[in-house]
Amino acid sequence: MQAEAASSLSFSLSAERVLAALKSAAAATGSDFHYLLGIAMREASLKTTAQSSTSSADGLFQFIDQT
Repeated sequence: MQAEAASSLSFSLSAERVLAALKSAAAATGSDFHYLLGIAMREASLKTTAQSSTSSADGLFQFIDQT
């Protein structure tokens, strides 16, 4: 139970950092925060370490090596 709570807390803190970064990126670029959030959620479930098993795509927006 304690490990689950620690894992959940870790994810929450990580998610908070991702949300803060997306807000900052939206403000800096004039992009819509909710648009960036939607893509990051759809592509990587807000996991900064997301990695495709079938391509070089990785990260929140699943960029490939050629991008």
